[in-house]
This record gives sequence, C-alpha cells and structure tokens, in this order.
Amino acid sequence: MTSLKERIARQFMITKAARMIKEELDVIGIDILKKLANNGQSIIEEYLSVCSPEERKAGQLSLKALLQMGVTIDMILDEVTRIIPELKPIIEGKPDYKKAEIQNLEKFLRDN
Repeated sequence: MTSLKERIARQFMITKAARMIKEELDVIGIDILKKLANNGQSIIEEYLSVCSPEERKAGQLSLKALLQMGVTIDMILDEVTRIIPELKPIIEGKPDYKKAEIQNLEKFLRDN
C-alpha cells in the first residue's frame, strides 16, 4: 500500500506533466488537434514530428521517470482530458484512438 505522501507526490507529477503537455498542445491549437483526432491521425505523432532531438530526449526521460513512480500513460491522458475538456470526447469516446495513442507513447519510450 502506498503512503499518502507518495500518492500526493504522484498526483502532483501527473498534474504537472499534463499541464506541460497542455502548454505544448496550446501552441498547435485545439481546432487543429480536434481535426487531427477526428481524422484518426495521432496527436502524439504530430507533436513528436516537430520536436527537436533534445526535446524528444527530455520528454523520454521525464516520461520514464513518471513511469518509475507508478504513473501510467493512461493516468496522464486522463489528466490531459481533464484540463483540456475539448479533447475528452475524442480520446475517451474512441477507445481505439486512446489505445493507439498509448501505443504511440510506448513506442516513443522505446525509441532511442
């Protein structure tokens, strides 16, 4: 069983990660994100395609650190949809889309 302190720290890190993702996605614009998702295109792949190698490496390290704390990709996506409610119907309403995005993040973690 995890302690209250560990759960609070984990939730803080999930929220911090989701806010950072939101900042990056705000640059792209919600209308473009919705269009990509509605067309079945990956928001994650689109975002990663414009990241520098340094940004990609920093993202991998941050995500791996979160996973080591017991945070799951699903938890992060849930928090992102909580703070960007416009994405919730797309990600939560399309289980196959959400599953594909999780797989894209897992692939990103495996890439060096």
